[in-house]
Amino acid sequence: MRVAFRTDASVDIGSGHVMRCLTLAEKLRQKGAEVVFICRQLPGNGIGLIRRYGFSVSVLPSPSMQQNSAVQASHWLCVPWQQDAEQTHQVLTKAGHWNWLIVDHYGIDAAWEEYQKSVVSQIMVIDDLADRVHSCDVLLDQNLYTDMESRYSNKVPVECQQLLGLGYVLLREEFIKQRENLKADDGPVRNILVFFGGIDAPNMTQKVVAAIADLKIPGVSVNVVIGSANPHKDKLEALCLSLPDVQLHVQAANMAEMMAKADLCIGAGGTATWERCGLGLPALAWPIADNQKKLLQDAAGMGLVYVPDFGCPSIEDIALHLQALMENALLRRHIAARCLEAVDCQGASRVASRLVSVDVILRKATIDDMQKVYNWRNHINIRKCSRNNEEIDFQQHQRWFREVLDDQDRLLLIGSVDKRDVAVLRYDIDNNKAEVSVFLAPDEMGRGYGKALLAAGEKYIVANRPDVKSVIAEVMAENTVSQKLFESSGYALNAMQYIKGF
Repeated sequence: MRVAFRTDASVDIGSGHVMRCLTLAEKLRQKGAEVVFICRQLPGNGIGLIRRYGFSVSVLPSPSMQQNSAVQASHWLCVPWQQDAEQTHQVLTKAGHWNWLIVDHYGIDAAWEEYQKSVVSQIMVIDDLADRVHSCDVLLDQNLYTDMESRYSNKVPVECQQLLGLGYVLLREEFIKQRENLKADDGPVRNILVFFGGIDAPNMTQKVVAAIADLKIPGVSVNVVIGSANPHKDKLEALCLSLPDVQLHVQAANMAEMMAKADLCIGAGGTATWERCGLGLPALAWPIADNQKKLLQDAAGMGLVYVPDFGCPSIEDIALHLQALMENALLRRHIAARCLEAVDCQGASRVASRLVSVDVILRKATIDDMQKVYNWRNHINIRKCSRNNEEIDFQQHQRWFREVLDDQDRLLLIGSVDKRDVAVLRYDIDNNKAEVSVFLAPDEMGRGYGKALLAAGEKYIVANRPDVKSVIAEVMAENTVSQKLFESSGYALNAMQYIKGF
């Protein structure tokens, strides 16, 4: 599979678009995809960083090298959109046909996207503004808004699949690993992290460091993180060197580790909001761009971050709110718990699985699978989605398992992905109908395997039980995830059952 990303970083744009694309690109590469980036040469670009991650970059010329055009340049693209669309199309065309073009850019809309369709099979757009129309097959908005379900109404095609919300947050592998080893810490604040993104054009970082210095907090270490393209880097280096227990990190490679060790963070909105949530890090935040205001406001309403009134805070304002949060351990614990509930760090895997065809292999269960299926079935996340949500006794499970294996009209199948068992699929056959039951291993939930699993099961039924003419599934009213799965897999709702004919 071949995937191209069109995204940019700059002093004005920031580095967040490139960073989240790199996260998704790495997941796609792990699944065998060939990945390239297309970026414009802008001040503060992330081209060098992308190459250090091992990806090829096709560089579009900087605006200063362009001929004057009568068409007005896009603020975000820095050149007329027609020019950017043509240059991108040329890059794509030279390399042949592409399975996916992934666009993460505020300067691109439906007209630009239509221009590329002769050379790409499908387009995915990553957006969070919801301020323009797109022509795409998949739209990803990984943020949390109170009006999330309606934000893109009339802005994407009817058939476009929308991946919305915190279940699709693109967090790097390092955050998953740090989350697995998190330790509860109910003590006082001893470690503060300051991070306002890689660029931080308004230089909120300097204000926050000055506020911390004014508070003269004993026994607290402060780690300040900026990007290498931060325009205020020299001033911040001098300031941090002049203060005890304050260390500046430029282009930190261990961001997740630093967040995991911190007791409190002071920062902005954007992707960093969800990085903090994934590690249960309470934060004091101010927006440094207009598109961060609603994001932080809605996140604060959900208890995921402490956000003072918007505006340009003074050093005194920052110090006041910082001291208040440091002195309120109960509030910090509440924010941390809400954050961990909201973001599970598996979003990149979910998105990558949607883009890459998942190859599910089915085999008939054997007696050797008995213990494994028992452990999966009794997990709380599986039981709460089952018609019988009580914990099952092992002896009862043994009897049931042996009966199923001996019954020719009950097919118990194990599904695997990449030689890893991931799910159980069962068909109970009665005359020419089969009732399907499916559940994923608890550690494999949310990775996007459900649709491929059902498709593999249907092929298995057709090949091995040609007498079966339709499959039915009973789904509980509150199980909206399964409802969407069967609907997207071609099943029609009939009363309380989903049914699909062959």
